[in-house]
Amino acid sequence: MVKADVGIDIDVRRCIGSGQCVLIAPDIFTQSPVEGTVRLLIGPPLPRHRLRTVEEAVAQCPVGALNTWLKTDRDGSEQS
Repeated sequence: MVKADVGIDIDVRRCIGSGQCVLIAPDIFTQSPVEGTVRLLIGPPLPRHRLRTVEEAVAQCPVGALNTWLKTDRDGSEQS
């Protein structure tokens, strides 16, 4: 059986605080009140049913500060 976890990497050095991710998925992303950069509210792993929304947030980031990743586990061994 194959299980898959979905996660997200945030490059806070690249983030300019545009807030597009927060507008698209306010239940997953927030912004730091001090720096204005993006922060995760949940995960990883992220809920699989929110994957399309997270992918939309990643696509709308104007500076490419967000990236999703998938980790699969097949009978106890990690695969990428």
